[in-house]
Amino acid sequence: MGVSDNRVAVNTRDVLEKGLTFVRSSRSGREDFERAVEILANRRVQSRLKNIIHVDGEVQAISDIHRAFATDLVTPFKTVFKWGI
Repeated sequence: MGVSDNRVAVNTRDVLEKGLTFVRSSRSGREDFERAVEILANRRVQSRLKNIIHVDGEVQAISDIHRAFATDLVTPFKTVFKWGI
């Protein structure tokens, strides 16, 4: 998990040769999730988020997945869609 959309280069050969293991975790816990849900229930917050989020249709088939990700590539906003599969 991370906070950046930028890729991080990893030399997998070095990782394998050194016997390293990558472990990842979220810095967020249950309380953070519950607080986020509470914040997002606020109509004023929802109205503000509409300025930076593109809501795409529900994904119910493979063609919908292609559509949603193709849309995400060309919109300057974060794309949100519901998985209905």
